[in-house]
Amino acid sequence: MPLSLTGLGGGAASLFRGIDAGLANPFTLTLESTNNSRNGDTTSVQNTWWGTQTYDATFVTNIGQQSYQGFYAFTAGKNATLTATLGGAAGWRNVRGRSITASFSISIGDRIVFFAGKPTQPIGTEGAGGGASCLMKYDTSLSSDADYANGFVPLIIAAGGGEGGSSAQYELSSAAPPLTTTTNNTSSSIMTVRNNLYSNANLVAKEGGAGRDSTAQQGGCGWKGPSRIEDSQGGTGNATSGSVGLAYGATGNSATSGSDGGFGGGGAGKSGNFYGAGAGGYYGGCEGTGASANSTVYEAYGINGGNVADHKLGALSFVHSSGFSVTDNGLYGTSSLNTTVASQQIYGKVQLSFA
Repeated sequence: MPLSLTGLGGGAASLFRGIDAGLANPFTLTLESTNNSRNGDTTSVQNTWWGTQTYDATFVTNIGQQSYQGFYAFTAGKNATLTATLGGAAGWRNVRGRSITASFSISIGDRIVFFAGKPTQPIGTEGAGGGASCLMKYDTSLSSDADYANGFVPLIIAAGGGEGGSSAQYELSSAAPPLTTTTNNTSSSIMTVRNNLYSNANLVAKEGGAGRDSTAQQGGCGWKGPSRIEDSQGGTGNATSGSVGLAYGATGNSATSGSDGGFGGGGAGKSGNFYGAGAGGYYGGCEGTGASANSTVYEAYGINGGNVADHKLGALSFVHSSGFSVTDNGLYGTSSLNTTVASQQIYGKVQLSFA
């Protein structure tokens, strides 16, 4: 049963200017990832996709790529109401990401940016973490917004799924946690749990999770920053090499010996290690137990002792406070845990309905 969070609606008058006569001809844009890459779609792929869509050309104007490869963008030519449903990409072995729906009031001149997360690029029978899907606004005048980063404000982030290891049996111990993990907890309470387990990783709110990087699996990236290393052999507390936040390009982490993470901030996996890389999200997921723990709560690997089951350690989803009619639809896609065919992994999706 979907979890309704309609009480979130309300207040970011500075984010959206004016309301909405609506569109005479409503339309829907649907984007779904089509490859398992750490990189976003090229301009050629984006142009081909736009050619498959039907839309109001007086509303969808100035089509292009915003700031980074894979960031689809256009400028709104009219006021409208947007209802968006996003699904995060699955991690390896089809450990699922989250599906989130919310509505927003769009104003003339708003620069709408979005991307669909991608699953990992596997090597043989090993993979890594899935990427988040994201809907954003680009407007450098919004720097006072609490979630502003690098010109972007997130509207929806649907977290990806963590990597399933060789004995994946219990999906919920590595899948994207419910949206209530974000909405019902303060940033400080989320960070307390994370830093208690990974005390040497120097984790930062709204950034990535921790992993062992050089000896095992990585954490996933977050909205504002990269994953970090909880590993004495890899430089404890340092950011993962080449890792970036979703607002800074959203590439999946690159593996030195293993599988790259999926576009949308997925953490990379290490060959020969059977734990689970973290996924991309508003907060990136920490290294997990590869869906091998008999738990219905995300379970992270504890480098200095026992593993810890707490949803705050997983890849977290997000809806901006200006959103209304917010619904957590549950895990995205049909469960098919332990699938090891790359083309059968669950790809991220963005569906935008304008009215």
